[in-house]
Amino acid sequence: MIYFISAELDGFHGGSRSAVDVLEHLLGLATDLTVVSRGRCSIPDGHLDGAVETRLRWLTPPPTKAGVRARAKPLRYWIGWTRALPKQLVAQLSMNAYLNRLPPAVAIQNGFPDPNSYATRVYERARRRVMIVRSSPEAVTFFQRHKKELTVDWVATQLAVAHVLIFVSPQIRDSWSEIADISHVDQHVLPNTCREDDAAAVLSMSREALRASLDLPRNAFIAVCVAKIDPGKGQDTLVEALPGMVQAVPNLILLLVGKDNSPWAAKLKGTIHDLGLDEHVSFTGARTNPYAFISASDLMIHPSRAEGHSRVVLEAMLLRTPVLASQVAGVPSIAHGETGWLVPADDHVALLDAFVTLAGDQQLRRQLADNAEREYWRSFSRQEYRKRFQAIFQGLVETDRPAALRP
Repeated sequence: MIYFISAELDGFHGGSRSAVDVLEHLLGLATDLTVVSRGRCSIPDGHLDGAVETRLRWLTPPPTKAGVRARAKPLRYWIGWTRALPKQLVAQLSMNAYLNRLPPAVAIQNGFPDPNSYATRVYERARRRVMIVRSSPEAVTFFQRHKKELTVDWVATQLAVAHVLIFVSPQIRDSWSEIADISHVDQHVLPNTCREDDAAAVLSMSREALRASLDLPRNAFIAVCVAKIDPGKGQDTLVEALPGMVQAVPNLILLLVGKDNSPWAAKLKGTIHDLGLDEHVSFTGARTNPYAFISASDLMIHPSRAEGHSRVVLEAMLLRTPVLASQVAGVPSIAHGETGWLVPADDHVALLDAFVTLAGDQQLRRQLADNAEREYWRSFSRQEYRKRFQAIFQGLVETDRPAALRP
């Protein structure tokens, strides 16, 4: 039995959407697959050529004690926990019975395991453990705000006991190799890809038509940043540069596309208001498909402090929107001079200087977009992704397939 474990499959962020890509391609290989996730996605309809007939099951892990939320009073906490406990115990027993009946031969963990999640028990019980590593050691610092047990040392231990590690970029592989003892582990690199079908629908419209459909000003210079409004994504660095950006480009509109309901996002909005720049910034909230905003923009800015293999940068490349991004983790394996401009993270002066140059040179932006589009189709297309995926996963899946069904 093949198990695919992902914290969620119905999210808007790149990790969730990339997990759906993995699921789609697993459906093209595995005859018997159980998906373990808190959230379900619609079953991908990629209809890969030569796909096998897959028996697909869904398994929802039970909540943990930490998942019971009661913020107001201790009494409410204990009432909530007491009410949740019977359901939690029943869910645990049900999940254990399922695993005993269909023990995992191969468990594929999308991202780092959650120390508090019962889904991690599925991964630990598998005869062969496969982990898809999407984040750098630096990113763990930001994860710890919500999961204190998820430390760099804990992750390093998990990497060392895996049988197969699949990194989304060479840089992520190398950075973890310096920390974790993984020389004995089978290692691969599988870069992300994009939804080319969704992009095609957007690319069929002119930029003017896209702006009209999104109620964006036709003649403004529009820069877009697509990411959850979060310290790890570095939007504060972008806001630090914003006064200089507006001074250089008075008709600038900055679109911040991503979940923006956190206290940190509220603080960022307050800073923009204090600067008197509200009219130059639009918070759109999380969007199921950010492609239209990217394609309608003159420039994508991605000031992240920690990345794996930035899917949103790939999306900009596919949509022919030039990229200005932080030089962190796996980003240089995508954008590297001729395909996008990189600046140090946390350096608003360098970000501003690069923005002024790019905003003032339409020909340069067009050349970057042309180069980036060619690089996407050459190195990161879904066709290339499928080739790499099959080369990595075919053997893993074959070990769980009945002999009569093996080619």
